[in-house]
Amino acid sequence: MKSVGVLLLLVGLLTFWTELPAATVLKQVKAGTCPPDYTKCYRGQTDECATDYDCKEQKKCCDCHFAMRCVEAAEA
Repeated sequence: MKSVGVLLLLVGLLTFWTELPAATVLKQVKAGTCPPDYTKCYRGQTDECATDYDCKEQKKCCDCHFAMRCVEAAEA
């Protein structure tokens, strides 16, 4: 009987764990799309951000001029 309880607990935790990343990804993306970047990368630069929420206001974290930078969204 104890093994059934442990099994149900493990299944419940596994279900919770698989839903967790989906919830955190939703918080990392702001409205709009990144503008196109037609610059060819010759030398890497230091990234300014990793996710949209590293940027202030409504700016998005986009690939721009050799690195990830906070820029205005192309569409809202």
